[in-house]
Amino acid sequence: MDDNKKYKCIVFGGNGNIGRTVIDHLLGVKKYSKITIFCRKELERWKNFKESEINKINIIRVESLDFLNNDNFMDIINEKLDKNIDYNTIFCCLGGRNDSEYENVDFNLCIKISIIAEKLNIAHLSVISVENSNSNSEDNFLKFRGKMEEEISKKNIKYISFFRTNYVTNKEDPTILYWFLSIFYKCKDNSIECKNLGKAMVVNDLDVLNLLEDEDEIVNRQKIIKYFTNNDIKQLAFRKI
Repeated sequence: MDDNKKYKCIVFGGNGNIGRTVIDHLLGVKKYSKITIFCRKELERWKNFKESEINKINIIRVESLDFLNNDNFMDIINEKLDKNIDYNTIFCCLGGRNDSEYENVDFNLCIKISIIAEKLNIAHLSVISVENSNSNSEDNFLKFRGKMEEEISKKNIKYISFFRTNYVTNKEDPTILYWFLSIFYKCKDNSIECKNLGKAMVVNDLDVLNLLEDEDEIVNRQKIIKYFTNNDIKQLAFRKI
């Protein structure tokens, strides 16, 4: 492994709870030299960069990620991205909030992001999924995540990581309902904190990129797909970056 090699990544869903924590951790890792974020707005936390972080981050403002549903979405992507940058990873941190969004957000948009990874020859795709995802489920939340996993698994991407979470808690959420639900799931030991999920995704990405760098000849022989449970995510989050 070349210790001087720098990695470049793209984050979709940077305004969401999970995407924000992924970016927080990426900013703290010297190995990442460019973090391109597709998002609706620039968050306050991104306006107070340390001097070492200013040149790492590239915010691409979009009104909505629904532009990915356009037939010419790859033309738009190519216009917005710097053609001189070879990206290593895409973090797909999308998730629908209710039954009316699951098909578009959890399935359609995630599939389009996997196509971007494939077209741009990006080696690693990290995707948020859900425990018990099943394309045959009667529950839309589980069904469209299951269909998404099946479709993405067919893409010509060297390494794919699915993070099958259960309940994700977020200390930044101020609602009383969220607080009670967080306590409930923590008691059942089925939850994962946003900050830990974000860290786990970054730790895993570094592992993958190091592997691809060190064992190129071996990895090139076959596509690798990994599935991470809440327990796997917690173990990754315990590690130092």
